[in-house]
Amino acid sequence: MHILDAAITAAVTLSRRFLTGRQLPDKAVDLLDTAGARVRMSIDTLPTALMAINAELAALAMEQQAIEQDLLLLPNVSSTRLPEIEQRRAALAVGQHTLEQQYKEEKRLTTLIIEARQDIANVAHLVALQEELVQIQGNAPLLSLDVDVRTVAAVIADWTGVPLSSLLKDEQTDLLQLENHLATRVVGQDTALGALAQRLRAAKTGLTSENGPLGVFLLVGPSGIGK
Repeated sequence: MHILDAAITAAVTLSRRFLTGRQLPDKAVDLLDTAGARVRMSIDTLPTALMAINAELAALAMEQQAIEQDLLLLPNVSSTRLPEIEQRRAALAVGQHTLEQQYKEEKRLTTLIIEARQDIANVAHLVALQEELVQIQGNAPLLSLDVDVRTVAAVIADWTGVPLSSLLKDEQTDLLQLENHLATRVVGQDTALGALAQRLRAAKTGLTSENGPLGVFLLVGPSGIGK
């Protein structure tokens, strides 16, 4: 298992931003440790998405069996739930098959990549395998071969409830456009928005004290101007 440099940077950045009550480097180290454990477990266990489908299919099968037993005792009573269960099971079966095929291919390529990394003389073969794995995984990988930014962000998402998509956004780009984003909600206060954005950019780039708040602001003015 390999920990990418980008993952280390993400662990520091995200833990500092979202994990309060603890200090660096301890919380970043714990974050990387958890991410590493997940990567190792992902190689030997079924993916969470596939386990969730299997669990729902099992629950639906039990529910269907219970309803059918009730109908045997009360044949004059109809059930609208059975068609819904059949429809849901059919949809889940399609998703299950798709995920199983993807998991099978990812598992095969992951094994080949681990073996290829032992032979540093054949770099071209390793690169080809990695490119094939990336193509199969797309935006929804089932297996993790290395601790990367996405793996670290997924741990933060589980710990804090912050959506993974929000964690993977480019924060620096958002900061550069902060005034424009705020201006879509607050109209006619360009000077105030500029001051807010400038202070937050300074705090996020480490130009202010880490122990203090990102900023303290007092917006004043007559009533009705949008404070």
